[in-house]
Amino acid sequence: MYFLRDYESTYYYYKAIKLAYYYSTGYLFNTISKEDSILREKVASEEQYSISNSSGKNQIDNLGEIHFYTPVKGIVTSSFDASKNHFGTDIVANPNQVVFACLDGTVISSTWSSEYGYVIQIQHEGNLISAYKHNSELLKKAGTVVKAGESIAIIGNSGELTTGPHLHFELWYAGKALNPEDYINF
Repeated sequence: MYFLRDYESTYYYYKAIKLAYYYSTGYLFNTISKEDSILREKVASEEQYSISNSSGKNQIDNLGEIHFYTPVKGIVTSSFDASKNHFGTDIVANPNQVVFACLDGTVISSTWSSEYGYVIQIQHEGNLISAYKHNSELLKKAGTVVKAGESIAIIGNSGELTTGPHLHFELWYAGKALNPEDYINF
């Protein structure tokens, strides 16, 4: 059996580190040109926070043509009213009922706020965002890709602005609040 002396093991350790560095940078065989490296960095930085889909469609031609999945079946107790800063629809449903994603998309926020309790927000194609507030439990984390009709939360009574177990549902298009009842039958 052969044992490395201290100086030999140190030599091979640093040689392995140097080799790994060369492989990771592309320096070893000069396989990546400077121009290629710059392009790779640019593409990586552009895609780092991109949540758009592969079609790259940024706007929706006609919102009325979109088929929204109903996030929860129940009774509307408070409708959208922008003049009162109520930018969504409140729906009362059975306790512990599952909340569903209204469209395919990517979860951009899955968090807690003191006002709205457990909140989940989903970015959809065409600059459309849906928000689901006052949940008792969130089933998805930020960055998760979801399909329409997929379970994302459990209806609840969380947050200071709640009036009882319900879902507060919001739709936003290009930064403007939409009345969900114009697009979805609850």
